[in-house]
Amino acid sequence: MIPRYTFIIFIILFSILSNLRSQFPENHLFIGASKKVDSIITNGIVNEAFPGAQLLVAVKGEVLFHQTYGYHTYDSLLPVQKTDLYDLASVTKILGPLPLLMKLVEDGQLDLDEPFSKYWPSWRHKRDKKELTLRQILSHQAGLTPYIVFLNKVMKDGELKSRYISGMPGKPFQKQAYDGIWVRNTFENKIFREINRSAVDTIKEYKYSGLAFLLFPELIEKVTGNSYTYLLRRDFTFPLNIPSLGYLPAVKGFPNSIIPTEFDSLYRKDVVQGWVH
Repeated sequence: MIPRYTFIIFIILFSILSNLRSQFPENHLFIGASKKVDSIITNGIVNEAFPGAQLLVAVKGEVLFHQTYGYHTYDSLLPVQKTDLYDLASVTKILGPLPLLMKLVEDGQLDLDEPFSKYWPSWRHKRDKKELTLRQILSHQAGLTPYIVFLNKVMKDGELKSRYISGMPGKPFQKQAYDGIWVRNTFENKIFREINRSAVDTIKEYKYSGLAFLLFPELIEKVTGNSYTYLLRRDFTFPLNIPSLGYLPAVKGFPNSIIPTEFDSLYRKDVVQGWVH
């Protein structure tokens, strides 16, 4: 995929579709605009920005436009279907924990303006973190480090370190990260330690950071005493009747409906499909 080209296509489509309601009479929506959309997406496929795509536009519960284009992969074997599933990629860390955090705030189990260290004890003795609030963290105004490349912790000279990664499950390796990749149970604690030690900017202005989102699933389980994925199903995906939204779709009966995300030449050395990239 060509990221810049894909981004430009998205912006153009958004610009066209966001104005459709005002540009067209109710009974002529998308008659002319759909041709523009078809042309833009087809051009992206021809130029191999992506092998296929799917576009759905809905307003106030009414589906106005739903069309598929191209194939799952560049070999053109499986055409894109309207029932196909997509990797939400980095949106996962928001779409998963954020609704649960909102519910915990609504239920009075979390306070946006209390120090986050009240709920995450390892920050209580960190001078630069102990007063940071959940509101600051969620609005990216806490000064947290944007990102830590944890992949570097498990790789050396292009190979996975056996200290942290195993090709088979075992007593010390029970956390599966991909087909044939099992992570040492204690590696999660290493992630938490790295985040605890990370630098914090003293200037509290907007600066994106995804680090706290790696803590939220554990935080949610500690506060509620329930499994994070169980709560997500119970409180959101089940009531909303969207069983296909969730983690590990390949083991839930959707293997042929999952659009591949990318070819990972660095870590998994495989076409990533059914796992968050």
